[in-house]
Amino acid sequence: MTLSIKYFLVFSVPLLILSCAYNDDTRSACSDAICTDEFRHINILIKHTDGDPVSLNSFKVTELENNRDLTLSLTDEGWAAVRRTGSYPIFNDGYVREYQNKEFKIEFSGFIDNQKVVDQIYIVGANCCHVYLQEGPTQLIID
Repeated sequence: MTLSIKYFLVFSVPLLILSCAYNDDTRSACSDAICTDEFRHINILIKHTDGDPVSLNSFKVTELENNRDLTLSLTDEGWAAVRRTGSYPIFNDGYVREYQNKEFKIEFSGFIDNQKVVDQIYIVGANCCHVYLQEGPTQLIID
């Protein structure tokens, strides 16, 4: 082997190895994720025992670890739709970046005339792309 090839190998191979290790260490966990463009929501359906949808006056979603209010704001049309269908949002992709690769507990509380009629704990999370429901019922029945 010629002297120039030896020098080339002695200096270039360690640089190549270091550059690969450096890229792996500095790359974020989600930088290579390929995500869909859809915007996901986690909704729960609340019905009366007779099957009719429950029309809440208000609801609150709270992250239990730090008591943070995560209640999603709704337009007037949004309120009309959730009250008509009984399908209430508890978490959505608007929180993906903040809660990326984490799971945590939230509490959904629903009120009629300032009286709590629904109280349920959920475990939700977010991966690199979307939110998901880990644990908790998607349908609640109340009297």
